[in-house]
Amino acid sequence: MKNIFTVILFSLSFYALGQDKIEGIGPFKIGQSNIKIIENIASELNIKVIRSNKSSDLDYPHSKSLIVEIETNLENAKGISEKASHCPFVIVYYISKYQVSGIELQSLFLTFRDEVLIKLETEWYFEIAKAIETKYGPGFKETRRIESDCPTSDNNSSYIGVQRLVTWRNNDILAATYTSVVYDKACHINTSRGFFIEQPSKAIGLNLCERQGWLKAEAIKTKKEKESLKDF
Repeated sequence: MKNIFTVILFSLSFYALGQDKIEGIGPFKIGQSNIKIIENIASELNIKVIRSNKSSDLDYPHSKSLIVEIETNLENAKGISEKASHCPFVIVYYISKYQVSGIELQSLFLTFRDEVLIKLETEWYFEIAKAIETKYGPGFKETRRIESDCPTSDNNSSYIGVQRLVTWRNNDILAATYTSVVYDKACHINTSRGFFIEQPSKAIGLNLCERQGWLKAEAIKTKKEKESLKDF
């Protein structure tokens, strides 16, 4: 799911809104905020910044007193989170809670490329959606049907998932709320929803970089597994 919405939203057509143009939320400005903002936020909240590949450091309430730089463990290709990056020039930070204009952002992920913020992602709440719509207008709404690998009982078709998106565009900055209900291969229903703002042009090339990093991690993992069996 990590990059699916970037791919989907590249194909959408957008209209210009006559209201404020979205750039970010609070101090988090896409394409503008430098990575030094992390130090400022840590000072403001009186918490420390750590590097970690431990899932427990993202768990509340432990994470309440931390900003976590999500460090990919090269021995584990999945890292501690699907948000972890395998690209050497990409850093992802996690903040459990941060308040802007009385509205609390929860499970906030900040992605920096070459030390500049290119994506913000947080959990979806009614208050966030209402605030965005009030400030930037109703956005562009779309519902998409998503075919799955889960067959129906007669095996003549597959169950259909649904994705609902509301998007806003400001030149090279894209914002969206999304709700997704899809079926996996085991026919389990997976539901997710959230809100993000990103700079699509800066995401170009990241998929390849992530893939190369993942392959490197897999190679390291396989090599260590073989070395552990050298006397077998």
